[in-house]
Amino acid sequence: ELFRKPMNLYLYLPASSNHPPSTFCSFIRGEARRIHRRCTENASAELRFFEKKLIERGYDASFIRRHLHGHFNGKRGIAAAENHHVCFLKMKYSRGTDVKLIKRSIKKNVAILKSSFKNPVLIR
Repeated sequence: ELFRKPMNLYLYLPASSNHPPSTFCSFIRGEARRIHRRCTENASAELRFFEKKLIERGYDASFIRRHLHGHFNGKRGIAAAENHHVCFLKMKYSRGTDVKLIKRSIKKNVAILKSSFKNPVLIR
C-alpha cells in the first residue's frame, strides 16, 4: 500500500489546464508506473483510488482508462519491462578500456549471461 499523507488534497494537474496533451498522458502513465512498482498486492485498488481522484479533478473516465490501461497493453512497454531486472556492469575507469571489445564480448556471451540469472534479464 502506498503511503498517503493525511493532509494531501490530491491536487493533480487540472484537466482544464492549458498544458500540452502529452503532459496529461505522461503524468497519468508515470503515476501508474509508480503504483505498479511500489504495490505488490493491491495495485488495482491504488489505481482505482488514483482514477477516482483524477475524475474529481475533471478528467474524463475514458481518457484516464485509456492511458492507465493502454500503457500496460504494450503501447509503452512497461508491462514487459516489469518482468525484467536491471543489471549494470560497473568497471573502474581506465584510458585503455576498450568499450567496443566489452560490448562485443557481452553480445557474444549473451546466452551465458541470461542463464546466470534466476529471473528474465533484458540485455541491450
